[in-house]
Amino acid sequence: MMSLDNAFSSEELKAWAERVGDGPYLCELKIDGLAINLRYLDGKLVSAATRGDGVTGEDVTLNAKTLNQIPDKLQGQNHPKQIEIRGEVYFALEDFDKLNEGLIAAGKAPFANPRNSASGSLRQKDPEVTKTRPLKLLVHGFGAWADHGLKTQSEVYQLLPNGACR
Repeated sequence: MMSLDNAFSSEELKAWAERVGDGPYLCELKIDGLAINLRYLDGKLVSAATRGDGVTGEDVTLNAKTLNQIPDKLQGQNHPKQIEIRGEVYFALEDFDKLNEGLIAAGKAPFANPRNSASGSLRQKDPEVTKTRPLKLLVHGFGAWADHGLKTQSEVYQLLPNGACR
């Protein structure tokens, strides 16, 4: 899972396009959180990993299983032998604000920003801490996909519980 570069001008965007080649391109709004790859074998979650260095990510399976939006088993039947669901784990701004209010009320220092807080929350050593955090998941694509038989990305979304794509 490669990370995209920032582009702050049309010149930087053109330079990026020259590096990656001709389009077409799909552009989406950015959710600023932690990239996650969920690997399912025969519809069962077997691993969850962060982007890491783009090749090897950090195993966050136990913590990911505490998020309501990440199912241990995909819905429906006849799942692909293997599929990797990709998304972003993040804090909604209102949830981040409430979390910080609670920390301040408890006499603790607030978190600096939602992105780093989401990252730290998913990478906790203790899954019970992760479970207390109001993390959300936005599904945006898929990686490895063996014997899929599905025709559109929206069909992938139908394998997930309601709301997992939001």
